[in-house]
Amino acid sequence: MLLHNIKHKIMDLCKLLVKVVLIPAFVVGIVFLLCYMVLMYVKLLSMIMSQLELIVCIIVLSAFAIGVAVFMLKCVVASRIDRSLSHVKKQKPIATTLIMAFTILLAILVALLIPVTYFYTEYKYLKALEKLSMKVKCKDSFSTLDCAWTTAKIYLKKFKSTYGLPAERPYLLVTRDPILQYIVSKDLLNRMVVISGYGGCGELAIAISTIVRDIFGLDTRVLNFEGIDHTIAEVYVNGSWYVLDPGFTTPKGPIRVGFYASYLANSSSENVRRVYETAARLIDIESGKDLAYEHGFTMVNVTVTAIYDPTARKCDEELAGGAKVSIFLENNFYDVLVASGTTNDSGKFSITLTSGKQYVILVESDYKGVQWAGVAVLCLTAPPYTYNVTVLLRVVK
Repeated sequence: MLLHNIKHKIMDLCKLLVKVVLIPAFVVGIVFLLCYMVLMYVKLLSMIMSQLELIVCIIVLSAFAIGVAVFMLKCVVASRIDRSLSHVKKQKPIATTLIMAFTILLAILVALLIPVTYFYTEYKYLKALEKLSMKVKCKDSFSTLDCAWTTAKIYLKKFKSTYGLPAERPYLLVTRDPILQYIVSKDLLNRMVVISGYGGCGELAIAISTIVRDIFGLDTRVLNFEGIDHTIAEVYVNGSWYVLDPGFTTPKGPIRVGFYASYLANSSSENVRRVYETAARLIDIESGKDLAYEHGFTMVNVTVTAIYDPTARKCDEELAGGAKVSIFLENNFYDVLVASGTTNDSGKFSITLTSGKQYVILVESDYKGVQWAGVAVLCLTAPPYTYNVTVLLRVVK
């Protein structure tokens, strides 16, 4: 009997917990998520719409939302007045009904904003391509590469740089958002970048690669430097890749990728030469592959071996598997961290880096509840084209 009473009390307590804590918490979470989605999509629309277009869009959607709210409120009033139905035993509190109506309203707004964002982006993007195509006016004497370059130069003229400005950019807003990055497709995001017409070198490279691909049907790609804060676009024409970076490194014309490193090294511009001096890797943002060698940079294979070395005595060393490896380049633009990773079970981490630079390698680990760290300085010159570096980790006091 006692066990039976205890069981019932536990069940009652669980029901109370669900009713008082879990259900309200779930509802609050859903409402917060929907509010967040509404705000994010409105912010996205503000980046591709004029102020007038955004105001009209908000008014139309708000009018629809108010209509839904009025309809639901009428249903609430009707349900409270009609108490004579025999099957209705208990009316829901007005607060609960209003919360449900508000939640449904937010869900409807999100459901509307998603297709509005998609179709409006598609419409604006097609209009932008049409205008660009009319301005390019490729003559018969122009090569395909000339047409692609002309398109990039024309787009650059209307592009607004946001360096040093607090302006938010569609690409960063989506890719750094924990929810939008899974909802907004890559193609839609790239087209939003084209429409917005502002940002940094990353947005410019994405926009150029997107419009050149869609206007001329050419293969394009976007590459990101490590060691320097810069991104470039490239186009594939007649069996070769060419760099299209009219805003910085190639202002006079496209450069075939095999000659890009020597072009940078011998540039008359000090800032462009600095790109060569500080570039550690050149990563294709889609595949993640390092393409620096393809661009004429001399590459060196570096293998870091991390070892726990608790004392100065020999024979007490142990391979540091799972340790964090960070590689820094002192002489660079903006961000000294150029690569990072984790050692394998054998305590090794391999990477390719450009030659002619001095790197600092930091290895850190939390092993047996103790913090370990080790540092090595590596000056790369080629040949040789393979370097093995051993980093001894000591206890951090």
